[in-house]
Amino acid sequence: SRAAQAFTQTMPDGSRIGYFIGDGTGVGKGRQIAGTILHLWNSGVKQIVWVSYNETLLNDAKRDLEGLGMKLPVRWLGDIKLKHDIKTKMPEGIVFTSYSTLASMAADDKQRTDVGFVPFRRVRQILDWAGPDTAIVFDEAHRCLAASYEKLADAYPHARVLGLTAPPYRQDGQGLGSRYDHMLVVCQPPELIADGFISKPVTYGIP
Repeated sequence: SRAAQAFTQTMPDGSRIGYFIGDGTGVGKGRQIAGTILHLWNSGVKQIVWVSYNETLLNDAKRDLEGLGMKLPVRWLGDIKLKHDIKTKMPEGIVFTSYSTLASMAADDKQRTDVGFVPFRRVRQILDWAGPDTAIVFDEAHRCLAASYEKLADAYPHARVLGLTAPPYRQDGQGLGSRYDHMLVVCQPPELIADGFISKPVTYGIP
């Protein structure tokens, strides 16, 4: 896939190139995520972070993974207590979390990590679990400029990062250029119809 090809390339500063998908609602971005995870898992990436809108999407994520024949361990980050090391609960697998969960536990200490001070305890918990070559999926990526996201993304310059969202802009109308430089249109509905992936719409009008 194009995402897999992007992940093999690096920027001049040494950071890995990520990939952004801007397909519209209903195209099946969950399956696109699952397909990318399948490739990454088979390539040896065994610690994957999946960030989405909220916990209710966890079952949808599991369904999309199972739809491709994948029986991978998936844990909701909120079910793992802060005092517990994720590695003891799930050495390998997928940590599913939300943007609000990442930012829900502010740190009031001055403890520093390898990437400096991280003011979110949930982000620290992920840093302690995932290695430098992890993969991070940001579903609903128009929320990606939150402070907790920035800290997580900055901590993993070599991670394989996949961003997906239907609206390629934030709720305040600003674009995503600080994180995603280019958006590629992979295909249009006429192409999908011609290749047999979707049906040609039939319209009816009142005479």
